[in-house]
Amino acid sequence: MTDSNTGCRRSASPPPPSTQRQREKAGPAGRLRWRRRLYAELQANASIYIPLWSNPSPEFEGLLYTYIADFLRQYPNELPPALTGNYVSWARGAVRCSTSSELPPEFLAALTDRRHQAEGVRKLRRETGAMLFKPVQAWADFKQTASIVTITLLPIPYPPVGHHVAEDADIYSTWVTWQKNYELPDSRKPRYPVHLLDRSKLAYTVPAELNCVLVDKDTGELAAVVIRNLCGNLELLRWAKVVITAAVIARKSIRLEDPGEIVIGGFSAGALSSPQFGFAKNLLRKTDPEDAAKDQTDIATLMTIFWLLAAGSMPREVIQDLRSYYNLHNIPRLDPNWPYVEEGVTGALQLPMALGSFLFEDVELAPGSAVLVQRYARAVHNENQGHKYAIAWTTYKGGTDVRGGNFFLASYGILILLAQDTAFAWQPAFYHTTSLGAYDPTFDVTELEEPTYNQQGVAFVTSSRLASMFAKWKALNISGKEKIAGFEREMLAGGSDADFNFKV
Repeated sequence: MTDSNTGCRRSASPPPPSTQRQREKAGPAGRLRWRRRLYAELQANASIYIPLWSNPSPEFEGLLYTYIADFLRQYPNELPPALTGNYVSWARGAVRCSTSSELPPEFLAALTDRRHQAEGVRKLRRETGAMLFKPVQAWADFKQTASIVTITLLPIPYPPVGHHVAEDADIYSTWVTWQKNYELPDSRKPRYPVHLLDRSKLAYTVPAELNCVLVDKDTGELAAVVIRNLCGNLELLRWAKVVITAAVIARKSIRLEDPGEIVIGGFSAGALSSPQFGFAKNLLRKTDPEDAAKDQTDIATLMTIFWLLAAGSMPREVIQDLRSYYNLHNIPRLDPNWPYVEEGVTGALQLPMALGSFLFEDVELAPGSAVLVQRYARAVHNENQGHKYAIAWTTYKGGTDVRGGNFFLASYGILILLAQDTAFAWQPAFYHTTSLGAYDPTFDVTELEEPTYNQQGVAFVTSSRLASMFAKWKALNISGKEKIAGFEREMLAGGSDADFNFKV
């Protein structure tokens, strides 16, 4: 017998019931004519069809369907060989059962390539899903291999409060010299001195390769946690570098007096002089709304990826702390389509092309307030936020000299050596800082890659004013049209958001 779609010979089986769908297709003789016509069409346009056959992407599949449909329309007076939605399946089946005398072997080879690529895509999606959506027991498994260290609050924080930290004499000399010749952007703000680290005064150093849980000896409370190789995905880390670099170039840093850049990538409570709620109005120059929206989408995508990774790796009390804060105050999650969509906890995650362009529906979106940093360092400080814990991820650390750029939990005298793909959580109410990097800030240009030293990352931190400002904004009962109009005005304008009130 002959296959009803392709016209190929197959083993005998009971004939299908006669339905309207069956009568809409050509009979056996007609299908044989269609196969011969298809083979002639393919050979005549092999340079077009072979690449289309070999690629399983939706875009190529759509192009292939268009070409096959156009070919079939050349014979309007004959019944088609397959139903409208099955044109490509029919053509693919016809190629599979072709002989070497009917089609060159390159067509069958293209189908084999497509199958292998499709299998690779499915495997990549499974691996990506496993990376993003870790099982509940992931934290328990992590604790089995991590070092548990008990720590004690120091009577006086070290390194000292209100000081930048240089980890060795060379870094100290470079930054002290720079400070002498550098004018602060705002002369009303103090210049914080540089402190040369005395490692003998530290209580503990977390090595760069160590997973570690730091527990307060007196309270039994989690003080910090350090997770190495958070994603283990070089393509993701490369893409994160592209997103963060674009963000720090296009957006105004909220701490111009500090080395490096720190920019808001989500919602803001606005400047102290102009309180308002919405996406941070921090673009340095007027930007096309579509370009600005794409950049915001990239940031939101990166932060949701980070949140999913953290939710599957961090202790429950850390993740639940941020969830509870956002749920309590109903602050929107970081949905790039805000304010065009209803505010909710879940949404769609469309991965970039570098990560397979996969779409995952109904995922938990990232908390709405986040920062992106590059070579950023601040004097030892603490912060009052609405939630107890903050979470950071060092997505990149590289160069010819990667000294410095490490995290200090000064209230406990703890040094955490940072490496690429390291995530850590801590309590911002305790004094902390990131040390100065081993590069000359005189030649630091945001737009240029620093070959000696570069460090980038993202963090979930929240202005203490965000919840109250959102409540006031919500109470205004602004209509959907007004929200959208205001959002579009902001995307066309530049501005600043200086609402992260660090206490030093």
